[in-house]
Amino acid sequence: MIRQMNSIIMGLIILIMTGCAPDAEFKPTAASPTLTVTNATTSSIPTISPELIIADFKIVKKCKQPKSGNQNTMSIGSLIIQSKDDHGFWIMEHTSLSPEIFFKAPKWVAVSPYDGTLNWFNNDYDTSKFYAEFYTPQGERLSVALPRSLYFNGWLADGRIRLGVPRAMNNSEKEDGSTVDEYYLLTPQTGEMTFHSINFPHRQLYYDNYVIYDPLSELVFMNNLIGTPENVGIMSLETEQLIWWTDQFIIDNQPEWQIDGSQVVYSADDEIFVVDRFGNLTARTLFKDVIDGEYRIKYSVLGSFSPNGRYIAFEISYGSNLGDNTFFYVFDSATNAIYDYCTKTRPLNQSYSWSPQSDQLAIIGENQSRITILDVNSGNNHNVLTMGEEIIYYYWVPWTLP
Repeated sequence: MIRQMNSIIMGLIILIMTGCAPDAEFKPTAASPTLTVTNATTSSIPTISPELIIADFKIVKKCKQPKSGNQNTMSIGSLIIQSKDDHGFWIMEHTSLSPEIFFKAPKWVAVSPYDGTLNWFNNDYDTSKFYAEFYTPQGERLSVALPRSLYFNGWLADGRIRLGVPRAMNNSEKEDGSTVDEYYLLTPQTGEMTFHSINFPHRQLYYDNYVIYDPLSELVFMNNLIGTPENVGIMSLETEQLIWWTDQFIIDNQPEWQIDGSQVVYSADDEIFVVDRFGNLTARTLFKDVIDGEYRIKYSVLGSFSPNGRYIAFEISYGSNLGDNTFFYVFDSATNAIYDYCTKTRPLNQSYSWSPQSDQLAIIGENQSRITILDVNSGNNHNVLTMGEEIIYYYWVPWTLP
């Protein structure tokens, strides 16, 4: 009864915050941004790439039939669920079999991999008012006024977020062929913002996802450096100098930093590579040696580090019509093993989310309205939720409702 009353009270609070009418204004609870400008300097780039060391690996099958029933097998925390037709997201706790509370928000929500803080944007282009909205694990609702329309560009390990300036707004391509990237670092609790301008000398970076900043805000991983032999590289933000590069070429898949910034995973030539902050190879797959026929690391989503950094979840599509036959795998970097769960996933949108303890995954298979909990080591999986419509995004957070 107490829990039900808490849910009702939380719902009323959210209703008051968001407003009943579509045009209701949500007042900021954090201070207006304080802007400070910093600019880095330019320097030359190296011309030597370290040799890649190949590590052996093996494929281990962990194929189990999914179980159904009235038991939720989530080990901890909550699922943040965004479905296709709802203008917001649901929260489902690990002790529940159904979502308990609904937040009105835009379609896309970013979740911190460190504490599960939620972020989304509330933009009114008619009045040129832009806000970054937050919901913390403590149940706080924060809103920070922004100086312009910005986009989410990553969480930092210290709790700040990076907000990028769209390339069309900052005249990023210069006459000498270099590219300037502009962004703000925002502290949600105080509203303090600092502005940063980084110069990428003699490189044309046409898409924002070709620049992936590390969570310590010291390095940037760049891929597809158009017009240069250094297709993939790691650059220091302080010196604007490449500290490592290779002539590999990445197509479609977006690289990802481990949450502590110690290494980055990327895909090239339909293989997966993991390098540390200095470009030293720490792990690599060798699919070409064991897979017959045509295959491809799944478009757009390469893989996701587990919170402890040991595992990497990813998908592979097989056959000539890539995307019709997409299967889910986990790479164990400690044993160089690939875990094959014989599980099909959907060809579009997000298909998996790690548990905070790195022992389970929430996955979506061919049924795009159903979430299944998968145990990484045993392969046991359990269908825990089926929504009335397609699930677009979902995230596993370490907290439960206050």
